[in-house]
Amino acid sequence: MKKLLLFVLLFMGVAVNAQVANPAPDLYECDVDNDGYAVFDLTVNNTIILGGQNPADFTVTYYETETEAVAVVGVGEIDTNVLYQNTFINTQVIYVRVEENATGNYVANTSVTLNVISSPVLPSDPLIYAQCEDSGSVDGFVVFDLVSYEQFFLYEEIIVAGGNIGDYTTTYYTSLFNGSPDPTSIIANPSAYINTSTPDQVIYAQVENTLTGCSTVKEITLHVALLPTANYTPVYECDDDFFADMDGANIFNLMDYIPQITNGASDVDVSFYTSQIDAENGFGASLISDPTTYINEVNPQTVFVRVYSSITECYVISLLVLHVEPNPTPFTTAEIVANLGVLTGCDGYVYGQGAIFDLTQWEFNILQGVGPGPEAGVSASYYTSYDDAEAGINTIANPIAFQNTSSPQTIYMRVTNDGTGINPPTSGTGCYTIVEFDIELEGCELQQDNLTVETISETCVGLDNGMVQITANEAYTYEVSMSLNGNAIAVSPNTFTDVINISNLASGTYYVCVTATEVNATQCYDVYVEAVENLVGFSGRIGNTYTLELTGSTYYKVLINGVVTEINVATTTETVTFEHELSTEVTTVKVTTDKECQGRFEETVLLDAAKLVIYPNPAVDEIRFSTNAELSSVVVYDMIGKVVLQDVNIKEVVNVTELDSGVYFIKATLGTTVHTFKFIKK
Repeated sequence: MKKLLLFVLLFMGVAVNAQVANPAPDLYECDVDNDGYAVFDLTVNNTIILGGQNPADFTVTYYETETEAVAVVGVGEIDTNVLYQNTFINTQVIYVRVEENATGNYVANTSVTLNVISSPVLPSDPLIYAQCEDSGSVDGFVVFDLVSYEQFFLYEEIIVAGGNIGDYTTTYYTSLFNGSPDPTSIIANPSAYINTSTPDQVIYAQVENTLTGCSTVKEITLHVALLPTANYTPVYECDDDFFADMDGANIFNLMDYIPQITNGASDVDVSFYTSQIDAENGFGASLISDPTTYINEVNPQTVFVRVYSSITECYVISLLVLHVEPNPTPFTTAEIVANLGVLTGCDGYVYGQGAIFDLTQWEFNILQGVGPGPEAGVSASYYTSYDDAEAGINTIANPIAFQNTSSPQTIYMRVTNDGTGINPPTSGTGCYTIVEFDIELEGCELQQDNLTVETISETCVGLDNGMVQITANEAYTYEVSMSLNGNAIAVSPNTFTDVINISNLASGTYYVCVTATEVNATQCYDVYVEAVENLVGFSGRIGNTYTLELTGSTYYKVLINGVVTEINVATTTETVTFEHELSTEVTTVKVTTDKECQGRFEETVLLDAAKLVIYPNPAVDEIRFSTNAELSSVVVYDMIGKVVLQDVNIKEVVNVTELDSGVYFIKATLGTTVHTFKFIKK
């Protein structure tokens, strides 16, 4: 009876203290890659499952099947020391077993459902948010509106799937920390964010579903694309009409200026508009449909050029300013005939056939046209054919001295607006007008040998003091012009009636033209002004015979102790040899020419100096002097007067080993006497 009562009591105690497995709430985790799987911490429900039971007295374990939950302990038990990844996609039931540690009794009457929640689905391809560089800027920094960008690109997959973008919010960061957005790098102004590196910067967008709390991070590359080159381009074209017909309108081929506008870029599209708004939009009524034959509407006219890069999808607007420049308005050909007539010259008096014409003598009048004075910034050039004048080739090189080839002969004058000319220059464009006039020969009474043009004075080295003299036999008023190597030489005064001396001339061949103004007859000459060298003298003596050799002039005046000897030769390069027998104790020698600038030769010769001689002569290694006295200086010259040895420290020997073979002069000073000898070096 007692045993039965004890069993009943024990059974009743077990029933009273049996463990309980309370219902557990479902678990939810975000699917970071939307593959239907996530990891769960199953133990987060332990406290709820045990309720008020002491966790130290019970063990809670989890199983993938109910059978495993009620089987022998440990069979199929899930290891909760690590996070659990569901094995069924999206939803899975996990079964719970609560076991009393002391008795081993258990219950397995509850479960927990694992739910994998999808994260926001974002584009799988790389996202590049490209912006064009700001117009006029080259720093590579622009404003990015990330909020607007997300509506069309970041949420693209959500929209395609029919999602409500109002259920999502995005936060932007500039860096990651441990693979997640770094909270310290949050972008506070996503609607007006300026990139911090260029041309590319990577940022991170965290898109959260506000209903589920799940989020996805997407990398976005911010890219700043450079604008294509579009240069401001002013264009100047000449009016296609002349004189009174000029209307300031012209046909422009705008395509010709594209290389200048784009710096030769080939990967851009260029279009032209007369409205800036249309150019900005890239379409509109003002689009110039045929830019190859565009006629300007006003002068000047601004055309708006849209340069678009299909690679970067960036464009820039530049200005093409069309200018139609007026052509010069000199006298017309008819006005030249009416006001000036025909330019005449004398026949048969200059170098045989033809005459010399100064084609420029009407230039001032022709350029003046009908105005008060010549146009500013224009110049004139002269041609013998219209085609040459049109092409600007084969210009008459010397229009002030043109010899005609026929009579009459037509001369074509090209008047060009080139920014030069006889008035202060303007911005020349090269516009030109061609007019013409005739030149014609007429008989003039002027003798062929009327003029004598000669050089009456050479020029000395470095002084430019040559002189040309022109003498006339017939009494006219003459005008003189000169040039040297094509460059005009100023002659002042340049008029005479009988004779004129033109001085201060450098050496060279001058082209001299003399015009008898009364009969408009011109004769031209080539006149050579020679340059004379400095006087060069070498002296020597053998015994009492004193020898002097001179070069550099055609006239020499030799004074020996006051006695004058004059010597004339044909050329300045001819060597003059003069000898004098010494008979007095002291002989003074002085040589001059007819040109003071050539210098002079002077020395004093002592009779007893004849005791000084040199040997051997010819010499191989050395020259010796027959004297016991010490020489104060020795100088050796070559045949052109160049010093080859000087201030040699010798008493009686000069070393000439280093000299080339040839003839030399040696001057030796003994006391106050200078001795000069000629010797041969072998």
